[in-house]
Amino acid sequence: IRAPPGFILFPYTTLCRAPVEGGSVDLSCHVAANPPATGSWRHLNSGQVVSYSGSLVLPSISRTKSGRYVCEASNDMGHSQSEEAIIDVKYGATVISVDPQGSVDKMYNTDSVEFRCHAEANPLPSYRWVHQSARGSVTLGHERTLKLDHLQYTDQGEYVCEVTNDIASSRSQPITLNVHGPPRVNGDNKHLFLIEGSDASIEVEFCGAPLPKQTWQIGSVESKLAMVAGTSHEMFTVEKARKSAVDNCYISTLHILSIDQSATKDYILRL
Repeated sequence: IRAPPGFILFPYTTLCRAPVEGGSVDLSCHVAANPPATGSWRHLNSGQVVSYSGSLVLPSISRTKSGRYVCEASNDMGHSQSEEAIIDVKYGATVISVDPQGSVDKMYNTDSVEFRCHAEANPLPSYRWVHQSARGSVTLGHERTLKLDHLQYTDQGEYVCEVTNDIASSRSQPITLNVHGPPRVNGDNKHLFLIEGSDASIEVEFCGAPLPKQTWQIGSVESKLAMVAGTSHEMFTVEKARKSAVDNCYISTLHILSIDQSATKDYILRL
């Protein structure tokens, strides 16, 4: 009996294979035909014949080999092809790029910023945006995109995108966010209760880019005194501002020596 080719695929679980990238795939098809015919394998996604025999061996398989494959054969009675075999190559999560890159400069309280992370993975990855600063690391989002509105000085620092799936994880290069703007004092008014005869220090954290001029105003009903950074007067000394844990933020310190009742005043830092 003369007949066109028919097929049996091996292994019988061939119809869907999911190797991990770098592994190997071995498929074969048995062709039954009269006159005899020899099978060949075609990658339908690219249209290319990838094997001119009934055996398909893909060593160290890469993700580009994913797709639909069929075994084909012809004789004088006709041309046939097998059912499709699906090869779905799995591979670890990798960050391809982030946008914007490098360093970003924004204005305080008026600007917003949007960070975007582009990754490749199979299966699909989970995303995590991490804000790194001198105060530590904080997770801010689990989407491909992270948007920050009304930027504050505390938003400054490095932002890293992390992607993970069952096979591997990857981290992006950091994006550095710098915030510029008018001076701002961090913290509320405070009432200090001190022991007569002791020394005291008043510290105020403030932010500004560029570094603003600082003036301590020391006042009472009887008198007022203004002091700039790096100066002293009688019982008062004002240090030069030192950097705080937040970029573009500083700490101004006023020292008071041997406090007595005359030190009961208002102490105001003006920027």
